[in-house]
Amino acid sequence: MNYYKWKATTGNVGDVYAFDEEEAKIKVETLFDVIVSKIELLKENVSREDIKSNNSNHKKLKKGDKLRRIGDGRSFTYFSESDDPNYFYVKEMCVPVKVSDFEKEEHN
Repeated sequence: MNYYKWKATTGNVGDVYAFDEEEAKIKVETLFDVIVSKIELLKENVSREDIKSNNSNHKKLKKGDKLRRIGDGRSFTYFSESDDPNYFYVKEMCVPVKVSDFEKEEHN
């Protein structure tokens, strides 16, 4: 698996794990409904263990945990993992969301 950085024609940016550049482009365009304008290989031959360890924070989440989307502060409810370790599901959306876009809400 390889690690790619992408940029869409809309200005959206992100990263994705995929076997090749074409798969990365298809994943991004399908998940986010955007057109990829630029894609760059960041790291080749990334192991599944490396991917899991890079995204291990969401493994600590339990169904029902409250999350805050970093971009706009909106609250969501964690639902389950996704097949792609960069993504998980929240109750309020039908598509997987990017792990790095969310943080767990801390209750004082």
